[in-house]
Amino acid sequence: MKPYYFLTLLIIFACANFTSAQGIKIKKNVVYIDALDYLTYGGDLNGTTFSDLDGNDLFFISYHTKTETNPAYTKVIFLKEKKIMTNMNIVLTRKALIKTLIENRALVDGKLNEDGIDIFILKFHEQIPVIQKIVIEKE
Repeated sequence: MKPYYFLTLLIIFACANFTSAQGIKIKKNVVYIDALDYLTYGGDLNGTTFSDLDGNDLFFISYHTKTETNPAYTKVIFLKEKKIMTNMNIVLTRKALIKTLIENRALVDGKLNEDGIDIFILKFHEQIPVIQKIVIEKE
């Protein structure tokens, strides 16, 4: 009886999660949510800028590699709001960033929500430490 009970709960939980999940696809400089145009993006080696469908820049994501003085980290800049989130522990791909912004209500119907941005930054922002390298020379 227990295996059937557990299996039933598992199926109900899985169905509940799949029905509420949004299908996010990123293709040919367009972000699609449930097969509808949601955002546009463009980028280069420095990072990716996401814009609304009217062409207004919303946010920028960049990836910074490890150096002698800094760890590897991701930076998200909310352009109009002039707010920055940096994080060195979460790998935020473009798709993962869009999903996380939607889940935290920072991105609603292709527009930024300032209260959601504040919550997103509170939850995920980390101060990036500067590593000092000390060289001791022998005489």
